[in-house]
Amino acid sequence: MRPKSPIAYHKLAAHLARLSLKLHATLQLTLRAGQLIERDGVIIGQQVQARLSRREIAPCWHSIEFDIIYEQGIVKIGEVFDLGIALGELLLQNGVYSLRGIELGSGREAAMLALQRHALLETLEQVIRRKLLRTAALR
Repeated sequence: MRPKSPIAYHKLAAHLARLSLKLHATLQLTLRAGQLIERDGVIIGQQVQARLSRREIAPCWHSIEFDIIYEQGIVKIGEVFDLGIALGELLLQNGVYSLRGIELGSGREAAMLALQRHALLETLEQVIRRKLLRTAALR
């Protein structure tokens, strides 16, 4: 006789092998849908928040946000853009994003397109890597 599965799990997880996979996973991510990404009135992607909800090595406190564009995957420029804002390299003044005095545009999408167009993405990425490695070395 099969034991009853907890209410939290789907009916398909009632089989012992499937239930054991869920219970014995080393890492478990919780994904939450965020805002939709639109271009010209068409939904092209979505912002996602991922949180590590189970980890056996250390407690889980951090969550990350990233953009997923449908049929392309995770957008690298979005992550670099968000890190640039968080580290103070990209500035937002009066609704206009700027990088070291160079105006990129108003709005997130316009600023990210300008970063790609003017080949500033690699420069910004190198600056972010240096800052993150410097703070990691100080720990």
